[in-house]
Amino acid sequence: TQRLREQERIAQELQRNIEHIIAEERRRAQEQARAEGRDDTGFALTPEEQILSDNFAENRGRLIWPVERGVITGRFGEQPHPVLRGITISNNGLDIATTEGARARSVFDGRVTRVFSVPGAYYAVIIRHGEYLSVYANLSEVFVRNGQQVSMRQDVGIVATDSREGKTTIHLEIWKGNTKLNPEQWLARQRP
Repeated sequence: TQRLREQERIAQELQRNIEHIIAEERRRAQEQARAEGRDDTGFALTPEEQILSDNFAENRGRLIWPVERGVITGRFGEQPHPVLRGITISNNGLDIATTEGARARSVFDGRVTRVFSVPGAYYAVIIRHGEYLSVYANLSEVFVRNGQQVSMRQDVGIVATDSREGKTTIHLEIWKGNTKLNPEQWLARQRP
């Protein structure tokens, strides 16, 4: 249970970082919009960002998966802990198991907002798609940098493999502004 507690602590630290970075990104966008005399409610978007945001929204249920092959092992929302009885965990995204050495890829065109790491949790990348953001966590290696434009299917990094358990799992989140969305509703359905 010590290892489970440590994993939970790392997951909570990762979530705090993600929420802080997304709030900071929104604040920066609002400041820039005010400086340019544009509307600053929500994510203040340039005309180009608005088009990107609209295109992202139109692709709900059709976005590519963040890995070429994978299976969902952790679903969005509240659920019972898989090991500890009476404990509920909250998942702000999806956990997708994949093969060792798998490359994480951007689910849509966008701009890298932040590359960061949490001690014990490898790297995470946040990509902004207008007012939407996608988060890719548990990467052992990252191929992109802050501010970089990325295209759909572009590799962003390598999914980490847990050395103890031998599991390779990417954590994906999708946000609209400060609101967490269920990524499963945004990804294309996998063919059996």
